[in-house]
Amino acid sequence: EFSLDSSEFINKANSIINDWIDNNAFYSFDGWHPYTTSLRLVNWVYSFIALPTLASQKAQDSLWKQLVYLSKNKETFAGGNHLLENLRALIIAGLYFDNDDSQKIVKDALKHLEKELKIQVLDDGGHYEYSSSYHLLMTKLLTEVIISLKSAGWQVPEILLTKLDKMLEYSQNIRLLDGSYPLWNDASFDSAPSLDTVLWFGSSLLGKPLKTNIKPQNNPILNKLLKSANSPAISLKEEAKPKLTKLESSGYYFLKSADIELSFDAAPPCPKELPGHAHADCLGFNIYKNGQPLIIETGTSQYGSGPIRSYERSTAAHNTVVFDNQNQSEVWGGFRVGRKAQPKFVDSGQTDDIAWLSASHNGYDLVKAHHYRWIGQTDKAIIVLDQLSAENSSQFCSHLHLAPNLEPSFIASQSTGKARNNDTSKTKAMLAQTISLSPSNLKIKIFSNIQNLDVQLKDSKESKSYYSPEMGKKYPRAKLELSGQIANPKIICMIFYFAEPEAHFELEKQQVSLQIFEKSLKWKITDKGLRIN
Repeated sequence: EFSLDSSEFINKANSIINDWIDNNAFYSFDGWHPYTTSLRLVNWVYSFIALPTLASQKAQDSLWKQLVYLSKNKETFAGGNHLLENLRALIIAGLYFDNDDSQKIVKDALKHLEKELKIQVLDDGGHYEYSSSYHLLMTKLLTEVIISLKSAGWQVPEILLTKLDKMLEYSQNIRLLDGSYPLWNDASFDSAPSLDTVLWFGSSLLGKPLKTNIKPQNNPILNKLLKSANSPAISLKEEAKPKLTKLESSGYYFLKSADIELSFDAAPPCPKELPGHAHADCLGFNIYKNGQPLIIETGTSQYGSGPIRSYERSTAAHNTVVFDNQNQSEVWGGFRVGRKAQPKFVDSGQTDDIAWLSASHNGYDLVKAHHYRWIGQTDKAIIVLDQLSAENSSQFCSHLHLAPNLEPSFIASQSTGKARNNDTSKTKAMLAQTISLSPSNLKIKIFSNIQNLDVQLKDSKESKSYYSPEMGKKYPRAKLELSGQIANPKIICMIFYFAEPEAHFELEKQQVSLQIFEKSLKWKITDKGLRIN
């Protein structure tokens, strides 16, 4: 490691810059790909401003050549985050120069950015590729553009400020208790700055009070950028966390109590024209305690193509239901999706006793099978009800991936249930399966009217499941699989709890009833799923 102003660092940086110029002939890939060129332009500009001795005539001539090249080769064919990276680079590098051509590049890029923000930033502030990591990257990107414009004395278009404000609000809404966030679609904690860094950076620029108590971020580069824009000091504004958080434009939802948080995915997989970062994960959920995962989906360990990439994008890698070994969205290659599952019947609500979410999707219409999921959280338990149906006999598997440190085991259960036959008053008992997840205190109680429901507990060696919170890292973990054959509509009820409840589950022709922790809950069975009474 070197000090930024040390001769060793300056010599090394000069060597890297000159090596790139000498060994990357004009328009030779990958060095001249618009995406890598965009990242390099911004890095060089920041380096030249921080350390003027790096800005030799040779380096500045190359910077200008790259800027002009990028202005004529934006990734309009790809769109999405790549195009925003192009526009950021054109603005920041264009502002570095002071001539008529550079000003035109900045004005054109700024106009294009305003247009793209209207498309790419949804009404709830989320980025339209439905990835938490890319949302954070784009939030930081927009913050840098605004700072650069202010530092150069340019007028900042109002839409940039309003969109950044919405993106920061979204970032606060997806923040878990430990400062992390759900890894939706292609996402990893090392592919973007930390959520708290992005929040601090953007909120400092806007002078926007933070709704969550995070520590000031000590990032020398970002702090210098803020200082150059004369950003005001920010304050903390602690607010009570809502039981139910709805990010309806994005399709993501949260249920939260004092220390337990649940995230729910009722989002489309991707924009119809931009499938690169999509996963087949609709109706997946994660459960966290104090920000640490208990029930958690796989994440993303690599890009490219191959069996690992295919698995991580598959429905089986997420906490949702697979029919007939098919993916709900037709992910293929490294960055492609054919048929795309679309959420439907999305609903939510809350009372004094419970907050809940529900949704279905059309991803299995081709095999004439349907999955509807209802999730509710009380102060003592999380309840997941799955309504499964198929016009023909279909094989299903509900996947439940555990955090790497948890091992499941069956334990004795005192809870009971019964299912009433459709045409008679006779009932049959449904003894609950109860599963303990050691060393945590979390337990799962399972009821179902599916005959011969197969509940498999697979340890970290047998499951082949793993958790990948960062690129290149895979942590083996155990999983649960609930599988069977269905034709007529069936119900699976899973109750997640820390204190042992007395639970009684009853299923009639058009109604589901659950008595738990001295509460009585009832749902009506409809063709659009379960409706709580």
